[in-house]
Amino acid sequence: MTQEVVTQYYRAPEILMGSRHYSNAIDIWSVGCIFAELLGRRILFQAQSPIQQVPSSPRPQRVPHVIRTRELDLITDLLGTPSVEAVRTACEGARAHVHRGALKQPSLPVLYTLSGQATHEAVHLLCRMLVFDPVSRRDNGPLTRDPFDY
Repeated sequence: MTQEVVTQYYRAPEILMGSRHYSNAIDIWSVGCIFAELLGRRILFQAQSPIQQVPSSPRPQRVPHVIRTRELDLITDLLGTPSVEAVRTACEGARAHVHRGALKQPSLPVLYTLSGQATHEAVHLLCRMLVFDPVSRRDNGPLTRDPFDY
């Protein structure tokens, strides 16, 4: 599948990491990014220069994916280093990229600084949408039942 399925700033981690298959969980991620942008009046994961080529595999017969490492770094800065299970569908180069270096801890409380309107309910809803693992994101229950009051 193509990496160009979603506007650059709203691409889910699985797309940024070259996953060949994705589900409607990418839409949940995108809505989370847009919701954060509405609260903070700025793009949540905006890399200055998003594209850096990372080989997807040491096997030369495979065409490498374009891994958006800078955007991935911004995401892991917020969500922390994902588990091995959370990146199971990513290409080899992307898995190596997110697991290299020091283990990053989640910094989700920073979402409260998006705006004075970033209530506990709003941040809770964001945390349900901005989950690294697409299976966990999709299986997180209906978002329409969230207590967030518009």
